[in-house]
Amino acid sequence: MFKEAYNLFNQGKYSEAIKYYEKILEIDPVDSDAWSNKGSAYVELEKNDEALNCFNKSLKLDNKNYNSWHGKGIVLENKKMFEEALKCYNKALELNPNFPNAWSNKGAVLSELNMDNDNAIKCIDKALELDPNSAKAWIDKALILFKLESFEESLKCFDKAIELVPNKPLLYYNKGRALAGLERFNEAIKCYDNALKLNPSYFSSWYNKGNILLKLKKFQEALKCYNKALELNPSDYSVWINKGNVLAQLGQFNESLESFNKALELQQDNEKAWYNKGRILFELKKYDDALKCLNKSLELNPNKLDAKKYKEKILSFMS
Repeated sequence: MFKEAYNLFNQGKYSEAIKYYEKILEIDPVDSDAWSNKGSAYVELEKNDEALNCFNKSLKLDNKNYNSWHGKGIVLENKKMFEEALKCYNKALELNPNFPNAWSNKGAVLSELNMDNDNAIKCIDKALELDPNSAKAWIDKALILFKLESFEESLKCFDKAIELVPNKPLLYYNKGRALAGLERFNEAIKCYDNALKLNPSYFSSWYNKGNILLKLKKFQEALKCYNKALELNPSDYSVWINKGNVLAQLGQFNESLESFNKALELQQDNEKAWYNKGRILFELKKYDDALKCLNKSLELNPNKLDAKKYKEKILSFMS
């Protein structure tokens, strides 16, 4: 049954694999590896509590099961419990120093903890030394380099990961972000389009593509992207703000005002939304209301120079 469960797991049939592991555990409830593998299947299904329970049972039966320490680390990392995850990865590496995924995950967690990015990259390089074809390690390294704004180096790592896993939309999305960091905007748009071909419901790709089109002053195209993003997630205030900015550029001030109002429904203390709402009310010659909005923006961010300038402009119109 182990072989059947293993094959189902590798085929991405995680729920079916779990059923097989449950049958194995009915026969032998003290099989540490079966508990560990069942936990790994739950990880893939994003059922972290169930996975953690399995890994803990596995480790109770065999405290030297490095796969279970590694799996427990993944769950704790998913739960943003990075210090606890780091302890688990260290334990896995103590038991098996040649465990590439544990090295890669340790590097990712060190970066999350902002402890030592140089050491984080060394950990991932160790993973790549052990397994040069580890897509996960190339991705983790790319993300750390992106965080450090080393966009050229990050881009090379994303390209390597895409060679290994060409059908993963997240990789094209992140490559697009690296290209945007290098101000290679047209190439970035192509990457977002590649991500959207693979997953047309990829919210972040629609949103980031819209942001680049806004920078390129392609306002109608940007508006289409923001509308698509809002179809997928109407509760994201940042999209409403950017949509409002695009509509303002198109001279559609009433529609723009509606977008900023929607953003403020979602986040009442957003100084950008208050500032932009004030700017639009000024364009609509509603000076008293505009002044109230700019005062609110400055209350939230007293150092916002643009809001101060607009306030002075309104006061001069009113005097």
